[in-house]
Parts: sequence; structure tokens; C-alpha cells
Amino acid sequence: MNSGASIIQKATAIRINDVSMEIVRLLSKLLLETEGQLSEAEYKMLKRAVGMTIGELQVNILDLIYEQYPELSDID
Repeated sequence: MNSGASIIQKATAIRINDVSMEIVRLLSKLLLETEGQLSEAEYKMLKRAVGMTIGELQVNILDLIYEQYPELSDID
């Protein structure tokens, strides 16, 4: 189950999850607010950067937390 990573205390995992979800919410809001205000190329670059950032959060942080505490994931 755990690939050698240390066990994160549940309270810490909850805090990391909450902050990460807020970051995702803010990045998504940024995309909505800037759509139509940037050139197509600029918006595409921003959208890619946001997607990569959210992906990094998911793969490198949240997946590890959800492996230890599956109940924290809102994805069924």
C-alpha cells in the first residue's frame, strides 16, 4: 500500500488537502476571470500552466495523502 513514504499524521493530511483544494479553486477561478482578457496564445499558455500545477499537486501530494486516508478524497 505505502511505497516507503512516511505516514503523514491525519490532521496534517487534512490541512494539506484543504489548502490544496483551495489552490485548485483559486487557479480555476483565475482561468475563468482571465478568459477573453488575454490573447488566445497567452490564455492557452496560462491554461497549460494551471493544468500542470494542478496535476503536480494531485500526483505528488494528494495521491499520497489519499493512499493513506482515502476518506479525504471527494472522488468516489
